[in-house]
Amino acid sequence: VINGEENSIANFIEATKAVTAFYFLWRAGHSNAGLDNVYREFFKSESIQDWKYKNGIRIDQLKAHFQKALAHKEITDFESWAKRAKIHLNYEEAEILCRFALMITAHNTMQDDQHPGLMKCAREGCAKYLCLDKWNSPYLKTVEHIAPQSITPEWDAALYDNFSQAINSLGNLTLLPQELNSSAGKKGWKEKYLYYKCIGETDDTKVQEIDNYAHSLGIQLKDSTIKLLRNSSYSDHIKPLLTLTEESVWNKELVNKRTERMLQIIWERISTWLF
Repeated sequence: VINGEENSIANFIEATKAVTAFYFLWRAGHSNAGLDNVYREFFKSESIQDWKYKNGIRIDQLKAHFQKALAHKEITDFESWAKRAKIHLNYEEAEILCRFALMITAHNTMQDDQHPGLMKCAREGCAKYLCLDKWNSPYLKTVEHIAPQSITPEWDAALYDNFSQAINSLGNLTLLPQELNSSAGKKGWKEKYLYYKCIGETDDTKVQEIDNYAHSLGIQLKDSTIKLLRNSSYSDHIKPLLTLTEESVWNKELVNKRTERMLQIIWERISTWLF
């Protein structure tokens, strides 16, 4: 209870989630332009002009206001939002938002064995990512491009098509520690896959086996990187990538499928905070 008001904590949480969902859905589909006006208009509305001194803020009014603002921007359902999010929810335009999106799609999800490289929703509590310790963790600190931003011969050239922006889309991103991000950098798929495999492996002996296997392929995994991998605390978000193999082809088609699946998961979870 806050200031003696019944359900004040629950209402505060619900209002915070509504504001978060509104900002995320708007910003994933458009630029920041006009956002401040939406907030101002809410507090100027006749129904709550004296909100600070009288009856407080009603959650239903707040949600209705945000829903109307999104509708004005032609965001009313998954299809109308996703077609915009595929353009605006990308690393170049909204890096921090992408990091939050990756947390959402890692939270209580698992690998989809029927669709290698993709995740699917799983039972509650199986992979908790939407919590403060995960957000602050150095092991999930940076957004990693799976296919690097700069084109090299090892990667599908179609990923770098300026029109599709696939290279900076959600489907080509994951979360890594800063040191590993720098180390994996511009490597080819086969080497990056072995890095990811080490993160997903909890058995030290098997990590060493992966290192030995890399040597047999002529791939030199840095000792400092192997040490970092062994110390990495969180790996559930990597598991969908491990349904692929080092022989898999990381291409535009797979990235687009991952982006679509991730947007579906995000909408299913975030929209319930507002609609």
